[in-house]
Amino acid sequence: MKRSWLLISILFLTLVANGAMAAGKPPKAVDIPITQEISDYNDQIGAPYYIQSDGLGLYLNNITTYKGQTSGTNSALIANVCGNLPNGDRLLDTGLTTGNGRRVTVTFDSTNAVPGGIPEQFFGTITNRFRNMNTCTCGTGQSMYTMAAGTRIFCPMHFKLDGANYRVEMIGGDNETDSVQIVCNATDSAGCKEWTIDPISDPDYTSNPGKTRARLVDLGNNNQDIGDYYMTFHLHATRP
Repeated sequence: MKRSWLLISILFLTLVANGAMAAGKPPKAVDIPITQEISDYNDQIGAPYYIQSDGLGLYLNNITTYKGQTSGTNSALIANVCGNLPNGDRLLDTGLTTGNGRRVTVTFDSTNAVPGGIPEQFFGTITNRFRNMNTCTCGTGQSMYTMAAGTRIFCPMHFKLDGANYRVEMIGGDNETDSVQIVCNATDSAGCKEWTIDPISDPDYTSNPGKTRARLVDLGNNNQDIGDYYMTFHLHATRP
């Protein structure tokens, strides 16, 4: 009997200790769904952007898992980030869906080839499922989530074009590419809740359209650099 009570006491104390430890831990970060928009034209001058949507409207977070298969669109401030900056990076990933997943259209031609850059080896328009990210926490130690209203940060961005197995890199910090500018337009008690993402343009970073130097990489050919291009685009994201 004494041994039984001893085991029960040990079990009880273990549960209490584990509960106390768990209570002392900060809550684990999870992805925060957001709604995203890729504009097709510059409203000021009517010029088409080199990066456009698939024409089907807003990109919503509707990721689902069924029988172990994940599908849909992952549109979120992601939890898996660098530097203990939870939800500081933006993700728009439609590559989880085979077949008729959401797409993006990117144009490469003589009008946006960078003069004097890496000689362009590809001209054309690619429409594919894609993975688009701003890597602020790893790239620059900044967080989109903690931005104050009216502030601006500069972060790397890329588009991975799944079908073509190409990646469009806007990284900055080298002589081939520029990063992009992210502006927080509104906040609530949790943090920033509305962003616009544009090329770096004039010295005051206010003119749109600007143009950001990008590198096109062939992922299927040892990450070969196959050309430098100016990219124009306008992205908008909101958090419920």
